[in-house]
Amino acid sequence: MSEARIRTGFGDIRITFQNDDELQAALQSLEEQITVIQQVADKVAPRLPRSPKPGYETAYRFTPDGSVELLVTPPNRNEAVALVLHAYSPDLVRVEEIERITGIREVSRRVLTLTQNREHFYRLDDKWGLTFEGRQMVEERIGATLAHPTEPEQIE
Repeated sequence: MSEARIRTGFGDIRITFQNDDELQAALQSLEEQITVIQQVADKVAPRLPRSPKPGYETAYRFTPDGSVELLVTPPNRNEAVALVLHAYSPDLVRVEEIERITGIREVSRRVLTLTQNREHFYRLDDKWGLTFEGRQMVEERIGATLAHPTEPEQIE
């Protein structure tokens, strides 16, 4: 008998199957099952509130519902988006959430999908994250700005 393992926020899910049809049937109902289990798990053992990464406490904070709130406005769009993605990392973020936090309308067209930004941002399904180069940009540009603050500029 074969086994598939899927990691979730509340633990691993193991699916045993004998053939591809059994695996496919189990995976089709998995999303519903995960939602129900997550709801029960949140009631029994609520998630701990998230904290900013060390050194970024003055840049952003997490609200009680777990979303990010920027406390400083980075000087340009790329850095604002990168800071949001850095805050959530390693989790990926939907475009709507990035737009809500940064205030940048059409953030996908204006920032994320630009050819010159491919080295900083990547997409997986309908969510976005930072590449290694993107994390370096945050640490070098934004981290340095936090160490030596200047007057923030408004994002267009």
